[in-house]
Amino acid sequence: MANSLITPLSLAIIAASYNHTYVAAFALIFKLEAIILLIPMALTTSMPAIIGFNYWTGHHDRVKQAYRYMFATVLIAQLVIALVLNYTVDFWANSLCQHDSVTIHLKHYLTWLPWGYIGAGCVIVYQSTLNAKDKAINASVLAIIHSLLLLIPLCMVGIQ
Repeated sequence: MANSLITPLSLAIIAASYNHTYVAAFALIFKLEAIILLIPMALTTSMPAIIGFNYWTGHHDRVKQAYRYMFATVLIAQLVIALVLNYTVDFWANSLCQHDSVTIHLKHYLTWLPWGYIGAGCVIVYQSTLNAKDKAINASVLAIIHSLLLLIPLCMVGIQ
């Protein structure tokens, strides 16, 4: 929970240091994030039980098969969402906000952010399955690498 609060807050602080319209765009994006990541979030509730049960009963072939299906589902679903948003970015940006300065930022975010959610979806689901296999330290390291070492520096580069 703390990790999910730190990243949006730190990104908002970075955005606010550049321009106040970034913060307005971030507010809308963080609300859309739950919809864009709906499939990975649904899988975080179901996959740990499947992976954990098969892992602890010694059915490692089923675990590998579940991982393949899980990652394929996330990759395909997020790819479709990214493509749809990429082709309808003008509609969504203009529908969500009428201010031109914020709409420009929304168009950039809705064009590029969903592509990053492909990897983020995989990380989110994999993290929850690691916890089911009693590998909480690995899940924490993955979260730190994703949030602090990848997400924030890439956002700073993207703002430039």
